[in-house]
Amino acid sequence: SIGMEHELFLWKVHTQNPIMRYQLPNDPTVAVDLNEDENRFLVGDVNGFIHFMSLDSPTPLSTINAFHMSVKSPITTMEMCKGYPLLVAGNLHGYVKYWFFLGDRLEDLRQFRAHTETCLSISISKKMRIVVTAGKDEQIRMWSVEPFGLIGSFGRGKLWKINHLDMWESEVPLPDDPAHFEEPVPED
Repeated sequence: SIGMEHELFLWKVHTQNPIMRYQLPNDPTVAVDLNEDENRFLVGDVNGFIHFMSLDSPTPLSTINAFHMSVKSPITTMEMCKGYPLLVAGNLHGYVKYWFFLGDRLEDLRQFRAHTETCLSISISKKMRIVVTAGKDEQIRMWSVEPFGLIGSFGRGKLWKINHLDMWESEVPLPDDPAHFEEPVPED
């Protein structure tokens, strides 16, 4: 469970007692298990970092800056594909990022803006190589991982089919907001 003041707890269900208290550098927002690894998991935080955690260590094993944004953008959702080494995360500003999970590290695949507001939920279809995102902008969108593209948005009057690229809504995501990636101005 996610606590306050940079804490995360692992609980023993039968006794309803915490068995490990994790201490993070920032407040945690979301956690996800790693496929095929019973000892490690990932935790997203309020500053947009993802931490590699172990059941045996109260502090992160390693940390990555997930979206490399110049503004703090909490990780709001993360999903690991079952049976395929794909991790997908979304953040407060509507960005989504894909990584290949390579055992002890993440290899960047693609980062894009999926929503104009917070990304609330992510689902992955390994079979179809599709990611579905839902955002606070009241949009549900279906994205193809490879080839990349916006297949379609649910609830719109436009007909689209997953296997017909010519019917896809767009080959490009929403434009990035430059304010999210500005270089800090050096002080004199």
